[in-house]
Amino acid sequence: MIYLESTSEIYKHHNVLIWLTSSFKAGFINSAGFLAAGKFVSHVTGFGTQTGIAIGHEDYFFGIELLFIPVAFIFGGVTTSLILDQNYRKNKYPPYYIGQGFITLMIAVVI
Repeated sequence: MIYLESTSEIYKHHNVLIWLTSSFKAGFINSAGFLAAGKFVSHVTGFGTQTGIAIGHEDYFFGIELLFIPVAFIFGGVTTSLILDQNYRKNKYPPYYIGQGFITLMIAVVI
């Protein structure tokens, strides 16, 4: 969630940069996931089924690997929320650059 004083702030330069960076990272992660696993990784709901099928076929390593993807997604959302929520409590503008930097760092670590 992004905190804005008014709707006119949506298209300010620093907010547009956040939108563009976020969409680039999402596309990059989806493309990298497809190239690495041969499956699109943007739909969290399908991972439960894919994990069950893999474990049912006694491919436990692949099942755990598939289960890790939505867990990492949830962990990233919780971590970013905790970082941004600290300033919401103080009625200050959240430091979105910290969340974006953290995501970029995690992508670099995975690469």
